[in-house]
Amino acid sequence: MATYLLNWNPKRFDWFELPDEIEELRAWGSLEGTWSCGVTKRILPGDRFYLMRLGVPPKGIVGSGWITRGSYEGLHWDEQLADEDRRALFVDVLFDALLVAEHEQILDLDVLQTDPILGQMNWLAQGSGIHIPDHIADELQRHWSMCLTLELPTIEAPDLGFVEGFARESQTTYYERSLAARQFCLNHYGPQCVICGFDFEKTYGAAGAGFIHIHHIVPLSAIGEEYVVDPITDMVPVCPNCHAIIHRRTPCYSIEEVRAFWQKAHKSATS
Repeated sequence: MATYLLNWNPKRFDWFELPDEIEELRAWGSLEGTWSCGVTKRILPGDRFYLMRLGVPPKGIVGSGWITRGSYEGLHWDEQLADEDRRALFVDVLFDALLVAEHEQILDLDVLQTDPILGQMNWLAQGSGIHIPDHIADELQRHWSMCLTLELPTIEAPDLGFVEGFARESQTTYYERSLAARQFCLNHYGPQCVICGFDFEKTYGAAGAGFIHIHHIVPLSAIGEEYVVDPITDMVPVCPNCHAIIHRRTPCYSIEEVRAFWQKAHKSATS
């Protein structure tokens, strides 16, 4: 088994669905994905990886997991380059941990650079898919494990209201999401997008059953404190496509605005 460093630069790739994917990982214990691996062709299934956040502070290790499919070629992850039929190398991954860099204690770049063993590695290499020597990988795992010692609280559905955004102290504050509230929202609306009506199960069968993103109409980070969320008025299920459009502007587009976009485009396409 080898260990590799995969890079993420928020300036180049806006991982807008990260909160939903972290929620999915913490609910189910793992998260599947695909990641660029630079020019490295030797990555194999079963190899270990760590995800390095660069470009925007805080910088450091924010995720880890295992390779499920070794290096392979596909259309470039950058949409403009993909339109030019440019290619890139990718790996399929299974995350076992992801942290919110802005709100949780990640394995900071300063630690990586100043530790006697970890400092032997160049952590600022711009290319993804960099091999980590075994002795450094062992020390990296030891430090990374310390960042993951805080367990998520057990969440039970209360009789009235669902509390979200409570402060959980590490060295910073993380605004927790209530999985019970998410399920209550799905029980009310069903797992269909409230904007375009897309249903994953109808399109993909059993593999898509129950899958949908949940959009917080008022982002928890904007509230900045503990509050009681109403899963019906404060949360709505949306498909990843509509969710992407919602977050293409700051502040976000409203559900009504995006629904109007979709209805106008759909009407034009069918007229």
